[in-house]
Amino acid sequence: MISVRDLSKEFKLARQGGRSGIGSRGVALETMLRELFPLRSHRSSTPTTDTVLRAVDGVSFDVERGEVLGIIGRNGAGKSTLLKILGQVLRPTAGHVEVRGRVVPLLELGVGFAPDLSASENIQFFAHSLKVPRSQIEALEDDILRKADLLEFRDVPLEDCPSGSFIQLVFAAMLTFPTEVLLADEVLAVGDAAFRQRCEQRIAEIAAAGGAVLLVSHDMGVIRRCCSRLLWLDQGRIRLSGDPDTVIGAYRSELLSVSAESEIEGEICEIKDVRLLNADCGEVGAFQMSESGFIEALIQARCACSFDVVLKLLQADVHVLTDRHGPVTLAAGQSVRVRAAIPADLLNEGQYDARCVLADLSGSDRSAVAGEATLARAEIVVRVFNSSPELSVWADWRWGRPGLISPRAGWNVERIRSRSE
Repeated sequence: MISVRDLSKEFKLARQGGRSGIGSRGVALETMLRELFPLRSHRSSTPTTDTVLRAVDGVSFDVERGEVLGIIGRNGAGKSTLLKILGQVLRPTAGHVEVRGRVVPLLELGVGFAPDLSASENIQFFAHSLKVPRSQIEALEDDILRKADLLEFRDVPLEDCPSGSFIQLVFAAMLTFPTEVLLADEVLAVGDAAFRQRCEQRIAEIAAAGGAVLLVSHDMGVIRRCCSRLLWLDQGRIRLSGDPDTVIGAYRSELLSVSAESEIEGEICEIKDVRLLNADCGEVGAFQMSESGFIEALIQARCACSFDVVLKLLQADVHVLTDRHGPVTLAAGQSVRVRAAIPADLLNEGQYDARCVLADLSGSDRSAVAGEATLARAEIVVRVFNSSPELSVWADWRWGRPGLISPRAGWNVERIRSRSE
């Protein structure tokens, strides 16, 4: 149902006077807007030189009827760009794409839905974008509103509906509209367990009916349960294609591979796995803002050793926080699970890179980690979402709370008595 041949997508990063005019995200957005709303002419009084970023590089693959294809890879590997091309949000720079059947693109949960429009208007707008006939929209609207428990809020702006209505409406539309090809980018990273279970069931139903699904996720548990085949994208190219167990094994080995920065790294101990856990210690693909969770590392000693476990959280080039625990002492061959608790409402909504480092800090400044002290290291992507604003410190922030972190500050107002009192 999907045929992709020699597909490439380039973004031009314009530079002015030797300095970047805008960041890579701004360039991608500007490129997308130019493709959606092309101008007849574009003039600039400032000479520019362009640096080309190739987000997708010569990708070819097919997806057959009844197949669920998972796409994995690190941040910036080209996964989302690929799905946006298939969903006709972006035009490719080169190559050919053929998609047969009605496409439902869930590129980011809620894209195509506007909080200031009513539930009914959102359904009509989303259906129109899918080219659903008007007569069919009218017939399905009540069913969608019923599944979302929004019948009585038909004409109410979505932002004024009960909490959780946004996700319920998105899912109800996904569940109801006829779907032959589903493009899902991290849609299972949000919502509660029941929501994710219904999404997984819908994916299975589409495949069983002869449709095709492309699923992008950092949650390897979801990928294993839902997908029949995987593509591993690395710097815009297909690194490996095959069955889920084989591809996930190779991908995780790459993430946990020994760095060449230190001759001793990996010889004394190694990090076998890093996972995200919810408050009940169940593996998850993302954290809910208003709930606590854990980052867990499975560590194995090759010989008797003692080390500190250092956790660093970064977002883009910004160092968000660092914490450590130790020393941890292990005998040769011994394994241990180390969990770092992440409090509720600490991290803001967004995506972080978590770096777990095992370091020998004996006899050194324990507030720093020198490169030569590193025994092992591993990374994992941490996604934080907010599906229940009323339970979070975001409750009073209509358009989201700025900042990298989102802690609950303890506020106190003390009235100062005037002299006349």
